[in-house]
Amino acid sequence: MMWAAASAKFAQLVGLLLLAGLPAFWFGVWQPSAPPGTGRAGRLLGPAFVGGAVIIIALAADLIRILGPLLAGMDPSGQLALVLSFMRNTEVGRWFAVRPMAVAGYLVFLIISVRVADQEGGDGSLPGLLKGTLASWALLVVASISMAGHAAVNIGPALGGLIDGVHVVATVLWAGSLLGMAVVPWFQEAEPGRGESEAGEALPRRAGEGRATDFEAGSPGGARRVLQVLERVSRIGLLAVLVLSASGFVLAAAHVFSPAVAAGSVYGRSLALKLILFAGLVAIAAMNRFHHVPALRRAVGAAKDREALQPHATGSVGLGSAVPSVLWKLRRSVRAEAALVIGVLAATGMLTQVWPPSTPGMLTDTNRWEQRLGPWDVAFTLSPGPNATVRMELAVAEAESGRPVVLDGIRLGMDMETHVMGVVPPKLVMTEPGVYEASTYLIMPGRWQIDVALRKGEQEQAFSVFADARDVPLTDRAPLQIVLKGRFLGPLGLAFALLVAGAGVWIVVHWAPVFRENGGMAAVASGVLFFLGGVFWIVHLAVNPTMYMANPVQASPSVAEQARPLYEAHCASCHGETGRGDGPQAAGLRPPPADFVVHVGHHREGEFFWIITHGRRGTAMPAFQSVLTEEERWLLTRYVRELGFAGREAARESRSTPDP
Repeated sequence: MMWAAASAKFAQLVGLLLLAGLPAFWFGVWQPSAPPGTGRAGRLLGPAFVGGAVIIIALAADLIRILGPLLAGMDPSGQLALVLSFMRNTEVGRWFAVRPMAVAGYLVFLIISVRVADQEGGDGSLPGLLKGTLASWALLVVASISMAGHAAVNIGPALGGLIDGVHVVATVLWAGSLLGMAVVPWFQEAEPGRGESEAGEALPRRAGEGRATDFEAGSPGGARRVLQVLERVSRIGLLAVLVLSASGFVLAAAHVFSPAVAAGSVYGRSLALKLILFAGLVAIAAMNRFHHVPALRRAVGAAKDREALQPHATGSVGLGSAVPSVLWKLRRSVRAEAALVIGVLAATGMLTQVWPPSTPGMLTDTNRWEQRLGPWDVAFTLSPGPNATVRMELAVAEAESGRPVVLDGIRLGMDMETHVMGVVPPKLVMTEPGVYEASTYLIMPGRWQIDVALRKGEQEQAFSVFADARDVPLTDRAPLQIVLKGRFLGPLGLAFALLVAGAGVWIVVHWAPVFRENGGMAAVASGVLFFLGGVFWIVHLAVNPTMYMANPVQASPSVAEQARPLYEAHCASCHGETGRGDGPQAAGLRPPPADFVVHVGHHREGEFFWIITHGRRGTAMPAFQSVLTEEERWLLTRYVRELGFAGREAARESRSTPDP
């Protein structure tokens, strides 16, 4: 079931490329460089209609997967009523309803665009209003997919849908350009150097040799137009890599609790595969941008110089052997990129169909089950471990003699009834005869079913147990997950940091080829500083993830009454009664305890809360996470702030009061 759903999602992503990616490449990248009269935008309609049909079929598969168990046994009218109710009353259902309408609207305007582009006497371009309308329908299709995804659930419909939508748009534009360059004929099938005279001049293609091209790359003018297209694709690729890296970073932070949790899930392993393929994609794109495209630019420039030296020559002066050779290498690289894009989409299809390990469930108590299975007495224990882990212990003994049983094999299965979890079960390892242990994660809160099958020789027994896991508190989650929940300022601060870091990478990549020219070194240095500044701010947010969280404890006279006993019991011995860092135990501490009067103006309440919760490394400040409840820590945060401001006010009054 999981693989079928992943295949449907993969088909949907490929359909989106055919529907919107290829037209975006054609009208935005290819056609502006094509000579007048080449036309043939009508070739887009076939792939676009296939892509639209695939998207609708994948939508139907999603509906069957979600509502299938409920639809079984119902009459047709009841099934229709249930589907309509789902689409009308649920957030995901409403976006499901939008998707076919968005696909239909896009196809209508694509037909209009093709007719305008291919009209006789036209230059193949589209009016700006028509381009904008077509792009708007494409964005609606993307929104109908992104708003029904994991990001909309884990981050929030508005912010999560926006981030995922930007991620999908960048993928469609880049992958559409690569797919377009891989399938649109722009260079005849020929070996490097074939079709040239001994003098290096281009010879006309013989009848039946190669394929028809939109513009002949074997001529100087055609090669220059191909170069323009490749430079546009390279710029789109660079921008897409920056956007995909930034949005992917945020999505991974929201979807992955920790690398250890991810390693035990299909989601985490699919993400690792996607990152490996993406790295290969970036490596080939970098080779094209920094090696092949500059080589083509030099070769085309040399051909242009030959034309200038022979202005009265009859026919073409030829390109020499360099241009065809570079074009051959570029075509192979582009096709390799397109193949890797398909692999990335396949991994993404799996990612979207299993639940991300974003908030693992925690056991609150130890659960133990004892039962007799055939000739064996079996005891199975689940107990809470550190960092949201779950410890498993299986003990098997002979029922009559009590002797431990060394099993030949153990098969473990973990899942939930309501979700396809995609959990990779842990391996139970024998720690002593008849006793097997393992540690794992329950990657989502809720009711879990754990199936255990035991085998020794020809004897096989199986049993199932159920365990309830609760939510991990927000303040115990991954740092950037907390940042994304920090009201508006948290995500805004993270977005700003990523924008600054991305701008730094853009500057470095843009100026690196001319590093030794005037201003190149300074520009690269400034780009490095931009990048480091963005990374520093991301690290700062990760170190203080609750910085932008609002204190749920409202300021009131009762706060002091509730918090003062907590402060006197846990804080006053070091920080002093008034918070000046002059408590009875402060004298021997290095560094000294914080003076709240000094620090209150430099830290937000969320920062104080994080310090109280987790302490400070390298200081005597302990962590109170396991000592005080979350509400008590927020109470102390409010009280500490009030102490600091009261101390500041007292200091101002003492300075303004004249000496007697």
